[in-house]
Amino acid sequence: MLNSLHRSATIGDHFEVDGGASIWNESKDPTKVVIGHHTRLTRSTIVCKANAKVRIGNYSVLQDRVAIQCASEITIGNYVGIASGTVVSDNNTHALGAENWIKHRITVAPGGPGYPGLGNGWELSDKAPIVIADAVWIGANCRVCKGVTIGEGAVVASHSVVTKDVAPYTVVAGNPAKPVKQLDAPSEAIEAIAARILAEQNASVSR
Repeated sequence: MLNSLHRSATIGDHFEVDGGASIWNESKDPTKVVIGHHTRLTRSTIVCKANAKVRIGNYSVLQDRVAIQCASEITIGNYVGIASGTVVSDNNTHALGAENWIKHRITVAPGGPGYPGLGNGWELSDKAPIVIADAVWIGANCRVCKGVTIGEGAVVASHSVVTKDVAPYTVVAGNPAKPVKQLDAPSEAIEAIAARILAEQNASVSR
């Protein structure tokens, strides 16, 4: 399995798959799907259309049945956790209008020039990039919609639908998701915090 994933994506060191995962990269270009080091996928799926790009940072985790659906660009930062059943989709997930839908079906049907195709005409739907910044936690069974930026250190409560940008260090909840709590921003930058924790762990191991 790891070999097939490496053919579909550019993957950093200490990458782990737990219970299976799928990467569908329509372009066949592994540089279009980039996954950082010390990152784990658990029975999750990444689907990337031919002209799209997916970037997932270091020390991040996509848990059980997370789906990344990319027709434009999805960027997920470092130290991000996405809980089970969540969908991150930068498009409307289907072609809209009879003509677009018929065009999609003829193109990707068996024997068609685009067979088998990925997604239900995502390239014919409205789409916009998604950015999920560093140290974000997204709870179970959420949906992150097209064009959204989730700021550093934000938390998305379970079962939320994120349709608008989320400010850094803000907790949002509901459908549509709205701010419910403000978190204290750390006094150090995220990478400085990570460097300090890694140094402490290395010192502890070496004792």
